[in-house]
Amino acid sequence: MRPAEAISQLWIILGRLSKRERLLVAGASLGFLALITLLIVVRINGALDDRRSRIDYLENGLNQVVQLSAGFREAQDEQRRLESRLERQSEVSLFSHIEELARGQGVSISNMTPRQSVTEGNIREETVEVSLESITVDKVAGLVNAIQRSPHMVKVSSMRIRRRGSGDEVQASLTVSSYSLSGAG
Repeated sequence: MRPAEAISQLWIILGRLSKRERLLVAGASLGFLALITLLIVVRINGALDDRRSRIDYLENGLNQVVQLSAGFREAQDEQRRLESRLERQSEVSLFSHIEELARGQGVSISNMTPRQSVTEGNIREETVEVSLESITVDKVAGLVNAIQRSPHMVKVSSMRIRRRGSGDEVQASLTVSSYSLSGAG
């Protein structure tokens, strides 16, 4: 059956229906069309929501990249500043420098043990373990402050303090590192 014949047969069938039946068929047809339209709208709305959430996800990712990029630039700037500072400073003997700072603070060093030097990129780190016996916390703090304020790139990277007996004296162990350019001096 061709489409034209099917349509003419449909009109013949609709012509035989009573007015009430035609209204019911028209209402059912409109309801069916409304249901189809609703399903299409819901489907399109879902697709739009998916696109919006994908766009939000990508925007968040882009914002993170921008923030990380800014942080990376700040880290590069800080690295350049530190390398510039390392280029301007003279080489320092870590043992002599710590002994000199300790003498200036009236601190007696019990033992100094060197650790293996580490080179990362063009920066060399030398590390020394400094042991302090029978010392007050004030003296330890004074030595740590003197090391940290040193014009050289010398920093206290770790510190352990143990109480010694019931008095004010403690036993301290400091890990002190100095930094220099590996091609320098």
